Amino acid sequence: MAERSDSPKTEEATPRRRQEARKKGQVAYSSDLSNGALLLAGSLLLLYLGADLGNRLKQILSSELLSLERQDWGVAQTVSLAKIAMQQFSHCVLLLIGTFFAITLIVGFAQAGFHYSSESFKLDWEKVSPASGWSRLLSFRSALRGGMTIGKGLFIVAVIWWLMVLSTDELSSASRGTLDQAVGTGWALTMRFSIAISATLVLLGLADYAYQKWQHEQDLRMTRRELQDEHKDDEGDPQVRARIKKLQREISQRRMLADVPTATVVLTNPTHIAVALRYDRHSMSAPVVVAKGAGGVAKRIAKLAHDNGIPVMERKPLARALFKSVNVGQEIPLALYKAVAEILAHLLRSSN
Repeated sequence: MAERSDSPKTEEATPRRRQEARKKGQVAYSSDLSNGALLLAGSLLLLYLGADLGNRLKQILSSELLSLERQDWGVAQTVSLAKIAMQQFSHCVLLLIGTFFAITLIVGFAQAGFHYSSESFKLDWEKVSPASGWSRLLSFRSALRGGMTIGKGLFIVAVIWWLMVLSTDELSSASRGTLDQAVGTGWALTMRFSIAISATLVLLGLADYAYQKWQHEQDLRMTRRELQDEHKDDEGDPQVRARIKKLQREISQRRMLADVPTATVVLTNPTHIAVALRYDRHSMSAPVVVAKGAGGVAKRIAKLAHDNGIPVMERKPLARALFKSVNVGQEIPLALYKAVAEILAHLLRSSN
């Protein structure tokens, strides 16, 4: 009975299933983790560069250009001020860009490894279909994702509120101090808020990645029918494999029967088993089985031997022993040397 299409996915994903999903761009990935890591790296870098940035900003503010009267300001002065700003902050901007690029690569590689898929750029009409879009929008997964987004937003708001409560005294004192004190306090609070919020985003991103990883594993799970179909594809259709094996046996059998005319003697049991032996004392150290068979194949071996003048001798125990213990193309075992030697000696005396 065919398995229903809504059968439960109870089987673990096979390596082939995982590879196919990866080719389609289906990997466990959390954008929240990447965004949080970028924000945290940027915040820490700004904290490290804070003093240097402040000094460079002071140099710009103390520039003679800013002391000019309004009527003396023109395009040339604007260009000069822009050049000064670029000279002062270019290395900081390049450092930020390089840091963001490195963090993006590291976090992406840590989540999904080295991965590129052109499938993501292909147009999928099912994804842009209004019907499928509404079905995804109204699905349980979409509702769960929306709930998680709201939960993360509320958690971040709670963190910000907690930081505001802790910083109330600093804000009050900064409003009563000098401009330098206010700027310093504002910068310190900005860095504190930025690092705390970005660290919160990283923690939420780790939780989101764990969920994405679990969800990805659930999506990759297979039904028993899918697992059976995959095994059938890998190993081939049973009927085709049986046909191939049959053809291989027939080819091997024809090659074996073609060697019967080269045999020295054929031993039988008397009609159920036949074993053809070849021995040349000048070129061979021991007799070799060139053909063997049971039933119809045994009869064909015996008939070929008769037709080609090869002696056929009934030796039940010896024929059974050779049939069971020696493969075609192999020498007979040492334990059977004596019995076979007696037969060969008898044939040699008869021929003389």
